[in-house]
Amino acid sequence: MGLLQVNKETVTSNTSSVSLTGITDNEVYQIHCTGVTPGTDNVYFKLRVLESGTPNTTSNYDKAHFFIRANSTFTDLHNENQDSFTVTNHTHGTAGSETGNFIFNIYNAFDSNSNTLISVNGANRDSGGNLYTSTGMVIFTSDSSVNGVQFFYHSGDINQAEFTLYKVV
Repeated sequence: MGLLQVNKETVTSNTSSVSLTGITDNEVYQIHCTGVTPGTDNVYFKLRVLESGTPNTTSNYDKAHFFIRANSTFTDLHNENQDSFTVTNHTHGTAGSETGNFIFNIYNAFDSNSNTLISVNGANRDSGGNLYTSTGMVIFTSDSSVNGVQFFYHSGDINQAEFTLYKVV
């Protein structure tokens, strides 16, 4: 088993969002996000699926997420009927190395008769300088053909990051 690169976006200055398209079949896809840094302080990193290249903003995102924090106890979160998937539990900021690094696995995306499932594992430094890791799953509860994902912060811009979409082969 290996990875075949499908799409890559590198952010070196403020941009409102990054969209990765290239999901063209029902195989498993994987996205690596490295050095994700905001241009605004105290913001949450988010994801939406793309249908024909357009972000779906309906309330069809359900998640379960587990966060292990270096400075505190763990946090177990779950939400239903959200208009996006909040990837981080704590905010990122503009000081020091407040960044996120994530690997997403995407299942059933192109199948218009099935929900899209996305798992995530992340390693982060929040706006308080604290390290935490996360693992979770989001279900996009609409049966539709998803051809990519969009990443953004809930406010402000992405200042720096590398986003790579792979097909698992």
